[in-house]
Amino acid sequence: MGGYGSGKRLRYGTKGTVDASKCVDIRYLKKHGFLLGGHYNLSWTRNGQPSGNADIDIVAGETMTVSCKWRRGSGEDWQPMKCTVNLVHTACTFGGTRQWFICPSCSRRVAVVILFAGSVACRHCLNLTYASCKEGRLDRGFRKREKYKKMMGGADENLYFKPKGMHYQTWQQLRQKYQEAEMGALTVAARSLGIFFSLLFILLSFQNPI
Repeated sequence: MGGYGSGKRLRYGTKGTVDASKCVDIRYLKKHGFLLGGHYNLSWTRNGQPSGNADIDIVAGETMTVSCKWRRGSGEDWQPMKCTVNLVHTACTFGGTRQWFICPSCSRRVAVVILFAGSVACRHCLNLTYASCKEGRLDRGFRKREKYKKMMGGADENLYFKPKGMHYQTWQQLRQKYQEAEMGALTVAARSLGIFFSLLFILLSFQNPI
């Protein structure tokens, strides 16, 4: 079973990101009831623009078959791709079960498979990472700050006044995390500026010796 690259570990030189890929997340399928079985269409966007779509056929508790068209470049012809991904169940600690995909390439148990170059595989086989792992400390700090702000409702006034319906203790905890993330990012920025001005002073000293 599987498409191009099935049974191989697909490796590429520069790590791309999962965030920019066409992912199928089993948690999304469960949330929308797709794992009960049936035929569905998935679509993806990038920067607000459509970037692809695929049909999936699910046999409840057994398999997911992905069908789509792909091409290597804009000048190439479209080619059909069809790949079947097995499903497996594991027991949860407090009862019930959880479903996973079995990667067609490495047989790893994963929650997300990715459509790439006419194949379906996990991020490990495709050598992909998450965008957050490629962030610098400054960007990471500001991203965390915005995450906590969004959890408080997203409005600026929620930083100073408790949002309606939120527990006071929860709001205080989110505010503290927001402030810690902001201070961490500003500290990194201040250090970077300090290093920059120190190097600038040294450079100017060489150009204009006293």
